[in-house]
Amino acid sequence: MFKHIMELDFEGWLYGLVAALIGGGASAVSGGIAVTMIDPKDFGASWKTIQLMGVTFLISGMMNAFYYLKDSPVPKRITETTQTNTTSQVIETKETVKEIKPAGAIVEPPTTKS
Repeated sequence: MFKHIMELDFEGWLYGLVAALIGGGASAVSGGIAVTMIDPKDFGASWKTIQLMGVTFLISGMMNAFYYLKDSPVPKRITETTQTNTTSQVIETKETVKEIKPAGAIVEPPTTKS
């Protein structure tokens, strides 16, 4: 039973969980700025504003983390896909650059290389 634990993508799963927490908590900054703009008398640049931003960060971040856990409750299994190509194909590409002359410029006919 425990031998399959090493086949789980814990690194990707934890990365997604932390990203959801931080992404959700980032709204705390905008919330702190907004409340300072709306009520600068009570929520100016003070400890009260920092507390509000901290609590908002935790609540919003936890909500996003819980949504992530709802969609991805356990890490996915790591699978390895191998693709082999048995045919080789040479593709030749040509690049053409077309120069645009300004209005009134004298356009010379193209020269051919021998």
